[in-house]
Amino acid sequence: MKRLKNQLMALGIILVITLGSSAWCYAQDVVKIMPAMHKLLLETEDVKVYEATYKPGEKAAMHSHPKHIIYLLSGGKMTMIGTDGKREELAMEAGVVRENPAVTHATENTGDTEVKVLVIELKNGMDHKMMPKKQN
Repeated sequence: MKRLKNQLMALGIILVITLGSSAWCYAQDVVKIMPAMHKLLLETEDVKVYEATYKPGEKAAMHSHPKHIIYLLSGGKMTMIGTDGKREELAMEAGVVRENPAVTHATENTGDTEVKVLVIELKNGMDHKMMPKKQN
């Protein structure tokens, strides 16, 4: 009985370590884990703004974003890989602006051109709908 209890305790510890480390992996800040590809421009308590540059063939490890807005400075072909391994190929055109929900993914430049993206991450539940409207 004591042996079974020790085995269950060991299994529990392994499970906690495994689940905890995988959750940590998925919650990583891409600016911190890949600073050569991500140039931080501004960070406040409400927003983080950075430029992401992906050379052809470059990959960003699994990372997370809160709700965010992207502006494509230069376009190309990118692949987004979800936590479930599902791949989504995107043709990204320069000048496009997109609002995106919170996401955890890896990214890869699968094209033959450099892709540059301005990323604006909204922190602390900040939402553009809460911002005051421009007065005429």
